[in-house]
Amino acid sequence: NVESSIPLSYQWSRNGVSMDGEVDRILTLHADNGAADGDQYAVTVVSYGEVVESESASLSIVEAISLWLRTYFSESKWDEPLVMSKFADPDHDRVPNFFEYIFGTDPS
Repeated sequence: NVESSIPLSYQWSRNGVSMDGEVDRILTLHADNGAADGDQYAVTVVSYGEVVESESASLSIVEAISLWLRTYFSESKWDEPLVMSKFADPDHDRVPNFFEYIFGTDPS
């Protein structure tokens, strides 16, 4: 996201290739536009003949439920499927994480 009072033009790229039609100051990604975990994004900004290219940023795709579970469990548990899977029941209340997430209850 870039803001300026002088005229700027933008061109976004993914994995080093210009993205057709992506010429706004903000790049919005949608699930159906081919974005993949690990893709590298950068923007080239041009103003009055000066060209500046950003460093690449790597895309990390994480399900919302995974982010939510991380608020309840310590980092040492994040790689444990019996705790972090959406079908896991780490508190043994017979309610899997997915339903705890939907109903806003505590999975721990």
